[in-house]
Amino acid sequence: ETMGTQLAFTTITVDDELNAYSVFETLNARSLQLTSTDLLKNYLFSLLKGGKVDLDHARIKWRRIVETVEAETLPTFLRQYWISRRKLVRADRLFRVLKGEVTSREQAFALLEALDNGALWFRALSDPNDELWVEARDCRDHIRALTLLDVSQHIPLLLACFSRGFELNRIESVLRACLVLFFRHTVVGRRNPSELEQRFNQVAIAVSEGKLESPKAIWHGVDGREVHLVVRFAVLFDVAPHAGHGLLETTHLGVALHDTVDGADQWLD
Repeated sequence: ETMGTQLAFTTITVDDELNAYSVFETLNARSLQLTSTDLLKNYLFSLLKGGKVDLDHARIKWRRIVETVEAETLPTFLRQYWISRRKLVRADRLFRVLKGEVTSREQAFALLEALDNGALWFRALSDPNDELWVEARDCRDHIRALTLLDVSQHIPLLLACFSRGFELNRIESVLRACLVLFFRHTVVGRRNPSELEQRFNQVAIAVSEGKLESPKAIWHGVDGREVHLVVRFAVLFDVAPHAGHGLLETTHLGVALHDTVDGADQWLD
């Protein structure tokens, strides 16, 4: 009875589909909060000024992105991609920050293109059995080990490396360096891996900007300082350089803890 007497429907007629996105965002701002993914899709589509052709093209790209990374992990992918090129931002502020920087049709399409290109790599970085690693066994082993450690702070750095055209052999070296760092920080140092997020963000931005162009440069860190990332954290958190070697072997993480500072340059080309 209540449904029949008190429920009201409102119909709003707009001139075209692009105006519908603007109306949707205005109404939503006064009602239920949508996810950053819903808001981003609506906002990007509202920037398209080429009519049906633009919208059809954008829909194809968006659908491909969602199918690749899956809807439930799309918000995570959006943030990981963004902080691979921009300053660290919390998930709840991502849409606001992105909206302030992407303001034109060209920028909207550029973002969709970048997300489309990065989606396959994002998926592969979470799955050691992904087809992208068929010819890269070492990469697969490192990703399996990183999955066992349950870490993800390195993903923006790897997305930056992919976007800069790093070959698989250099990707393998970067993955190996990340694994060494995480093991020493998280397992040996017993620290929370989230503490490394800002450092990975800084290095990812440097890679995206072309300031760090090799695994060795990444290992040495930002600003060209000849101080290894592993050493910085080992000293900061009082981690013994050779501690836990037996533990590493028993966990089959695929990389030896004795990849020390002096030996790293031998495999970081």
